[in-house]
Amino acid sequence: MSDADPSASLSVVIPARNAAGHLQRCLEAIRSARFGERAEIVIVDDHSPAPLEAQCPVSDVRWIRLERRRGPASARNAGAKQAAGELLVFFDADVVVEPNTLQALVEPLLSGRADVTHGVYRDTGDGNDAFARYKADWAGYKDHHRQHSSMTYLESFAFACRREFFLASGGFSESLGPREVVEDVEWSNRLRAHDARIVRVAEARVQHLHGYTLRSFFFWQVFNASSVLRLRLALRGQPWTPSVGGIPRGKTLALALSSVASVLLLGFAAAAVLAIGSGLSWLLLAGLLLCLLLFLLTQADFLLFVLRRRSCGAALRDLLVGFITGIAFAVGLLHGVFRHASRPLQIPDPGAPVPGLARSGDE
Repeated sequence: MSDADPSASLSVVIPARNAAGHLQRCLEAIRSARFGERAEIVIVDDHSPAPLEAQCPVSDVRWIRLERRRGPASARNAGAKQAAGELLVFFDADVVVEPNTLQALVEPLLSGRADVTHGVYRDTGDGNDAFARYKADWAGYKDHHRQHSSMTYLESFAFACRREFFLASGGFSESLGPREVVEDVEWSNRLRAHDARIVRVAEARVQHLHGYTLRSFFFWQVFNASSVLRLRLALRGQPWTPSVGGIPRGKTLALALSSVASVLLLGFAAAAVLAIGSGLSWLLLAGLLLCLLLFLLTQADFLLFVLRRRSCGAALRDLLVGFITGIAFAVGLLHGVFRHASRPLQIPDPGAPVPGLARSGDE
C-alpha cells in the first residue's frame, strides 16, 4: 500500500444504535472526504429496536447487526474483526467529517509516526443546541490543555490505527457493559502502559451532532461520571492515566469542587426559598452567595477560555449548562459508588503483557 492510495486497504467502522437520524449525513461526509470514496464502510448495528439497515438503505456499505445490545466497545470490536482493511478508522454514527479528516488520521500511521491517531471537535456546536455547543466548547478547552502538556488520551468518536495493532491490543474491554461510556479511557490507559504512541491530529476535525435534550444530556453526564468512578475504583493499585479526559489534575480538582458547589448552590437556593420570611432566610442567602462565588471560581478558567473564543452570551450559556453538569456529576458519583459495591467492573490489567505490543522493559 502506498501513501498515495491508502483507501485500497482502509476500512471505516461505525458503531450505531438508534442513529438513523444522523447516519446518512455521516456516510455522505465520509464518501465525500479524501480517501473515503473507495474505503470499505462497516456499520455495526448495536441491536437497535428497528434495524438500521432497513431505515438507511445505502449502497456499498457492509452491515453487521449484533444479536443483543452490547454497547459501543463490543460494536467496535465486532467491526474491527470483520473489516478487510489494513487500516481502521472509527467514527461515531453522529459524527460529520471534514474533507481532509480521513487523510489527516491515516497519514501518521502510514509514516510510522503513530500507533493510534485521534481527531478533534470542530470549533463549533450544532446550531442553537446549547448542550452540543457546551460539549464543543468543553472539547476545545481540553484540546487547549493537551497542546500545553505531555498527556495523551484517546477519545473514540474519531480515531484510527492499524487493524493488526487493534487486534493485538485486545481492542476495547467488553466487560464494561452496554451503558458504560469510558471504553476509550480504559483502552487509553492500557495503551499507555505499553508505551503506545497516541497522537492527537489537530487537522482531523469533525462535527459531533449530539442532538441532546435536557434529559438525555443530564443522564449522559450521570453515566459518564459513574463510569469514570467505577473504572478508577477497579484500577486501584494499578497504573492509571494522569488525567481525566485529558485535563490536568489541578483542573480535575476544580471540576470536582464545581460539582460540590453546584449541589450546595441548589440546596441553599431551595432552602432559602422555603425559609422566606423566617429568621434563617438571611443566613441561607449568605450561604447561597458563598456557594455561587465558589462555583464561579471553579468555572473561571473554562469561562475565560470561552470568553476569549466566543462571547459573553456564550460564556453565560456554558455557565448554566456547567451547573447542570455539576449536579449530574454528583448524582453520577453516587450512582457509581452503589454500582461498584454491587457489581464492580472486571477489566484487563493494563500492565499485563500483551503479545504483539511493545513495552519498555519487556525485552
